[in-house]
Amino acid sequence: MSSSACWPTRPRSRPTVEELLRHHPPFPFAIWRFTTEDVELGGVTIPKDATVLLSLAAANRDPRVFADADAVCPHRQNEPTHLAFGSGVHRCVGAWLARLELSVALPALFRRFPRLSLATPADELVWTSMVFDRRLESLPVWLDGRPR
Repeated sequence: MSSSACWPTRPRSRPTVEELLRHHPPFPFAIWRFTTEDVELGGVTIPKDATVLLSLAAANRDPRVFADADAVCPHRQNEPTHLAFGSGVHRCVGAWLARLELSVALPALFRRFPRLSLATPADELVWTSMVFDRRLESLPVWLDGRPR
C-alpha cells in the first residue's frame, strides 16, 4: 500500500500526529547505552561495556511490528506504540510539548489552507541524509489546490 493510499483527505489530529512521529521521529536515535554484560543479538555478540546507539527510526519501521511500516497511515489500529520519544525512564521530557505543537499546528494549517496539497508526487520528494538525521530538500505545495 502506498503512503497516498493510506492518507485521509483531511487527517484527524491525534492519529495523524502519532503516525507522523512514528514515521519521522524528531531525533532518530536514542541516547547512547552501554552493555552491562555480553549480549548476543541477531547472531552477533556485543561485549560487556560496549557503547550501543539505538535507532528509534528503525524500530518504528520494523515490518515485524508495523504492517506496511514504510507507509504513513494515520488510521493504523491495534498496533503498538511507536518509540519516537524513547521509552521508560529514558523517555523524552519534551514529548508532550512536541505532540501539543503538532496537534495545534496541523489543524490550523488545514483550516487556513483547506485545499493544501503536494505540488509533486510524494515519491519524487528529495531527502538529504545527514549523520544522525535526514531532511527534505524542499516541500513544494499548492496552498489553494492544484491549478486547473
